[in-house]
Amino acid sequence: MDRSFDGIAGASSFALSNPPVVAYASIMASLEVFNKVGMEKLRAKSKLLTAYLELLLVEEVGAKHLRILTPSEPDRRGCQLSLQFKKSVGDVFKVIQREGVICDKREPDVIRIAPTPMYNTFSDVRGFVNVLKTALTEVHGEI
Repeated sequence: MDRSFDGIAGASSFALSNPPVVAYASIMASLEVFNKVGMEKLRAKSKLLTAYLELLLVEEVGAKHLRILTPSEPDRRGCQLSLQFKKSVGDVFKVIQREGVICDKREPDVIRIAPTPMYNTFSDVRGFVNVLKTALTEVHGEI
């Protein structure tokens, strides 16, 4: 038996003939939930959650601390907002993580936050803004 392997070039080389059963079952369960709720309702909630987040950030945090890089028009964005901070975000990000908020940091000065409509509520969005304000006060001494 020849032990050499000549793989297919490109993405096709990652194809499997049969997906693992456990992974397939998880995907099917997830798709059933999405199908039950409906993409139209999810997108509508996504637009509302993200608009609410944007409103709170503009009114309560403001341009003194950050700029929203993501387009303001709902049809030009998903649920994620990229927030560019005027000062260092490293310590602010640590406080946000300490408080249990899941988001990510892009060096040198961006934090991305995404209120996902299947899992997050309007209370979660309000909670994040409160955590962010606390983090800014703790790190920079002001809001």
